[in-house]
Amino acid sequence: MKPKSSCLKLKWAVFTLLFFFGSLHLAAQIKVTGKVIDETPEGLIGVNIMIKNSTEGTVTDLDGNFELMVSDPNATLVFSYTGYANQEILLKGQTQLTVTMREESQMLNEVVVVGYGTQRKSDLTGSVASVKSEDLQKVASANVTQALQGKIAGVQVTAGSGRPGEAPVIRVRGTGTLNNASPIYVVDGLILDNIDFLNPNDIERMEVLKDASSAAIYGTRGANGVILITTKKGSRGQRARFSLNAYSGMQQIDKKIDLANGTQYAELVNEFSKNVGITPPYPNPEMFGQGTDWQNVIFRDAPIQNINLSVSGGSEAMTYSISGDVFLQDGIIETSYFQRYSLRVNNEYNLVKGLKFGHNLAFISTNNNGEPGGIVFNAYAADPRIQPIDSLGKFGSTSFTSNVSNPAAQLEYNSYNRGYGQQFNGNLYSEIYPVKNLTLRSSLGFNLVYNRSKSFEPKFEVDNRQLNPNSRVFIGASRYFNWQWENTASYSKDFGIHRINVLAGYSRQSSGGDAVGGSRLDLIGDTEDFFYLNSGDSETATNYSYGFTPERYESVLFRLNYSLMDRYLFTGTFRRDGSSKFGSERRFGSFPSFALAWRVTEEPFLKSQEFIDNLKIRASWGRLGNDKFPSDAAVPTVTNNLSAVFGPDEKLTFGASIISLANPLLQWEETTSSNVGFELGLIDNRLTIEADYYNRKSEKILVPVPIPDYVGSAGDPYVNAADVVNSGVDFTVNYSSKAGKFNYRIGLLGSTVKNEVLALGTGQDTIPDVAITGEFATLTTIGRPIGSFYGYQVAGVYQNAEEIAQYPSQQAVKPGDLRFEDLNGDGIINSRDRAFLGSAIPTFIYGFNFSLEYSGFDLSADFNGVSGNKILNSKKMARGFGMPNFEASFLDRWNGEGTSNSEPRIMNGGYPNFSVSENFIEEGSFFRLRSVVLGYTLPKTLTKKLFLSNLRVYVSANNLATWTQYTGYTPEIGSGAVTRVGIDGGIYPVSKTFLFGINVGF
Repeated sequence: MKPKSSCLKLKWAVFTLLFFFGSLHLAAQIKVTGKVIDETPEGLIGVNIMIKNSTEGTVTDLDGNFELMVSDPNATLVFSYTGYANQEILLKGQTQLTVTMREESQMLNEVVVVGYGTQRKSDLTGSVASVKSEDLQKVASANVTQALQGKIAGVQVTAGSGRPGEAPVIRVRGTGTLNNASPIYVVDGLILDNIDFLNPNDIERMEVLKDASSAAIYGTRGANGVILITTKKGSRGQRARFSLNAYSGMQQIDKKIDLANGTQYAELVNEFSKNVGITPPYPNPEMFGQGTDWQNVIFRDAPIQNINLSVSGGSEAMTYSISGDVFLQDGIIETSYFQRYSLRVNNEYNLVKGLKFGHNLAFISTNNNGEPGGIVFNAYAADPRIQPIDSLGKFGSTSFTSNVSNPAAQLEYNSYNRGYGQQFNGNLYSEIYPVKNLTLRSSLGFNLVYNRSKSFEPKFEVDNRQLNPNSRVFIGASRYFNWQWENTASYSKDFGIHRINVLAGYSRQSSGGDAVGGSRLDLIGDTEDFFYLNSGDSETATNYSYGFTPERYESVLFRLNYSLMDRYLFTGTFRRDGSSKFGSERRFGSFPSFALAWRVTEEPFLKSQEFIDNLKIRASWGRLGNDKFPSDAAVPTVTNNLSAVFGPDEKLTFGASIISLANPLLQWEETTSSNVGFELGLIDNRLTIEADYYNRKSEKILVPVPIPDYVGSAGDPYVNAADVVNSGVDFTVNYSSKAGKFNYRIGLLGSTVKNEVLALGTGQDTIPDVAITGEFATLTTIGRPIGSFYGYQVAGVYQNAEEIAQYPSQQAVKPGDLRFEDLNGDGIINSRDRAFLGSAIPTFIYGFNFSLEYSGFDLSADFNGVSGNKILNSKKMARGFGMPNFEASFLDRWNGEGTSNSEPRIMNGGYPNFSVSENFIEEGSFFRLRSVVLGYTLPKTLTKKLFLSNLRVYVSANNLATWTQYTGYTPEIGSGAVTRVGIDGGIYPVSKTFLFGINVGF
């Protein structure tokens, strides 16, 4: 029995000791309570509170209150919250705290995203601009880049059109190439050429890398600028936070063009008939009355909706952010629409100490339908005397008086233009921390895209010009893939007054794809069930297939950031890229950059003063590359879609031939960029000013150089020949202040741009483009901006035969015709007297914004504008067969001596009245109220009763007002082709939008 008794005593002893020491541990626990507020002051829900160097923590409740058990009375608590600067508080025995979180944008320690990492804003040596999520969501749009308009100095965002889902044209500090001048996009580290798929609600922030110091880490693809996108993530220690964001509204055309009505059109046609010596066809023009405004036939008020539901949170083991989004937009032109459905899952897993794994994954599905081709111009030019549908129920014939289709018939017969897309992209990454301050990261990114298109036209006949004798269907499909594998090592260390951060990496990327398609006529049915190739006549089949030229990259990269006493900063960057686009002799290129910055306010001689809070002077130099040109420029192109007659029997033989020559010595386009700037903060950093002078010289730009016809190639080979320079000044000024419950912010930004061609290569002094009425409308030449308008300067209108005889000889003119300037003074007006008439590239781009907050109400407005640019209103020049309609401005035409010295007599095309001249060049400057938002956030006392963390309702308007002298639908006339910008041939108009929205957190 004694052994059992001893065992029992031992158990009791162990239990007593455990209880004793456990009691000591519990006794040592200290409860810390408190509240976290903002500067309003309002309690903040969901603030993460962690005990430093531990895994223990908590989050604040609906009112911002918290309680936390700590074992060390001198522990340090770390407070973090999205949009606010982190705070560390040493307890020093305190058990009751009130913590005020300050917005990160007001802090010098704000962290900004740079290529392959992050940096404190105070440590930046380059020109980097940031836009946060709340600013991006003020504009209702399918494409998030439209929200950048007027937000960042040096960035021009121009709507390519108002078509639903259409991406805008973006230029960062001017146009530096004759090829593709668009920037690259980096979404969570994945390099892409467009972000049309991206849901704006998923974005946490965007950064634009504008100078060589910030963009050189992307080497050959950084010359046109780099836009970094960071999507939303969860936070460690954060309870699940659900958010619902939704809006619904209507869109309407911003402006209609004042056109001639039925009576006015008939009067103008009668006058034209007299001018050309024929009998006027309409003896009683008044009988036509107002007639048809075809703009009212095709334009409509169109709905737009968006709903987004997300949940985010995290524990010590993982963080998560999951969102689903539905975006539905009908176009303001009948039958056009765009729909997007997206799902994003951004998770991160802390598997074991020193190892982290994560993924950013997105799946997107889109549907769209395009408007009938040319319908905007047809509504502009169609005969207003004609009714859309006549008394017999048939479509009216507008082609009888001009070669213009009936827009109503187009909507009926030509409106099935479907597009379907599926896209899956993202990345998988892991991070290892083998030793202190060292991070090893490996990331595998991918982008898989599958698109389909289908169009159908039934058999129909409106008249002998607008008809389709055979029903037909076209179906196409394309696949595209892109993968990217990157491995980096970064090391950060403080050595007393020295601080370094070193990054080294290796990257590989590959992309490719293919496309197929075909068409057939005479389908067996006209309903959607039969819109397939097999439904058509196999004898009428046409097919195509091709592959996208594969592109492969291999790169090494390096960056060193060095700080001395937080006062003197240096950044050195180097990247070496290899690309399959070039021949073996020119496959690799090197791209270095260097930058220096001086934080003057850290100097002892400024420490004692209180007026200047921040002053930093910085300068950078670097070389960047651009490879956005045809992938096959360095290899010959062969086609087998050719035939020829051979032999004595003259037999038709099918074969292949080279259609474009290669240049194996091609190399990168190179941009040498220099930047000098400063950052200034005054009045407790409430007033901040940032300004930069930049100079971007692009050299070795690829241009096609003419070769003799006897060579036999259909395409001219590319050579590195042209040089272009862009220079100017960017500036941004912001002021914010608070007085009790009243907060306000004001911002102003601007950028000047001077674009000049320096060289075009041997054998050519000019590059003409855009043929209108038999003449080139734009000319790229040395000493001028890219794609400058070129035509005749107008001196007035000939009033009589005496004036025609008095002035220099001008071929085949009559009284009422335009009189051109004899610029070369030879006494003859001809093509040698054409001159440069301005440029579509603005010389000044600017924006203005303000926001007000008071007792839960918020009001904000954003304005943007450009000046110094011209627009060619080419739709006014398009006459051709018959007599298209006129703008109402033609009513002020010359119709007798002294009646007008600016608007010529009525003619139907041809020299001189419809030649490219100042008569069709208009001022492109505009100032626009881009967005205005009025919202109200319910007090937390009410939302708490509703079991919600926040509830905000708002109304907003986009493109509410535009001030411009341009007479077309919109002064925003963008184009991906740099030599064709600013030419308005009938653009899909930009719409104004009115919305009601709600933001709910629970």
